[in-house]
Amino acid sequence: MLKEKAIVALNLWRSSVERIINKGIQTKEIKKNTNATEFAAILVALTEGAVMQAKVSGKPTELNIAMDFLEKMIHELKN
Repeated sequence: MLKEKAIVALNLWRSSVERIINKGIQTKEIKKNTNATEFAAILVALTEGAVMQAKVSGKPTELNIAMDFLEKMIHELKN
């Protein structure tokens, strides 16, 4: 049951990011060649992996590095 809830939550998160990116493409705020599905998958995977590493290690180092990288990726989307 927990696994199913996690799957639903991840899918909702991914689809929300995709929707936001696609809307940004339509309003010309985001580059038109951006692959929304790919970006959303990378964002979720990077965030989840970094959070897991921080929890396991007890140190936020990897999380901070990943979030800084993700911020750069987001800025690169801008048109």
